[in-house]
Amino acid sequence: MDCNAIAEVLMSKFGKKWFFLTPDYAYGHSVQGQFVKRLEAAGGTWNGALAPVGTTDFSAHLIKAKSYAPQVLINVMGAGDQVNSVKQIVQFGLDKQMAMGGTLFELESVQAVQNEARIGWWTYEWYWNQPKVPQVAKFVADIRKQTNQIATARHWFGYVSLHSIGRSQTRRRASMR
Repeated sequence: MDCNAIAEVLMSKFGKKWFFLTPDYAYGHSVQGQFVKRLEAAGGTWNGALAPVGTTDFSAHLIKAKSYAPQVLINVMGAGDQVNSVKQIVQFGLDKQMAMGGTLFELESVQAVQNEARIGWWTYEWYWNQPKVPQVAKFVADIRKQTNQIATARHWFGYVSLHSIGRSQTRRRASMR
């Protein structure tokens, strides 16, 4: 799903020579595998680097990316690793030499990087500012009132999960009567 949401856009806008910066665990391998499948089917080429979770210095991987000279740097890193890698991509100036994008760039990660690093083409699993959706506007206002923060996907997923559990419990009790 993550790959399907962005792969065609990246290929059509920027080209089919990609470099992957991928976390070395199941999710990273799976997402990169799907990107590679789409890219190769379209006649593209790729190279990449696997980085362990918790990597703080991405310089060796970014030097490899620069020497490969891709049209697109696909960043599959997540959370703090994504924040660190995106900051370093900008520090190395790679954002001026190639497009960057990939799967999820969460609101928390966007907020954790400087303005210059809020770049690229990404998927987003949930966004707090949904015009003309009054239920979301109310939810966001309620979260802001309680936390003094913008609602994130984690807030929404938690709410939906608890709401769903509550509904299933109500149905279960009704069926037992």
